[in-house]
Amino acid sequence: MSILILCDHENGQLNPVTLNTVSAASQFGSEMHVLVAGDQTGNVAKAAASIAGIAKVLVADDKPLENGLAENLAPLMQAYQAAIRI
Repeated sequence: MSILILCDHENGQLNPVTLNTVSAASQFGSEMHVLVAGDQTGNVAKAAASIAGIAKVLVADDKPLENGLAENLAPLMQAYQAAIRI
């Protein structure tokens, strides 16, 4: 079973709370994937890829995702969950 972590970021910077989440999730011993969703997320995705223990970085770079609204993120996360059967 994989763990999906939604990356928290703002203004092209990775929020340190994401590192805390990765640290906590690593205690489960499962493969960890990070989802970076937003608009112009290239730098954040690179930062997420450098986090120790992350097996995969998924990037959803689209203007409607820029504000991190649940209405836009939920379908994306559900589709990923169905694809890998978390």
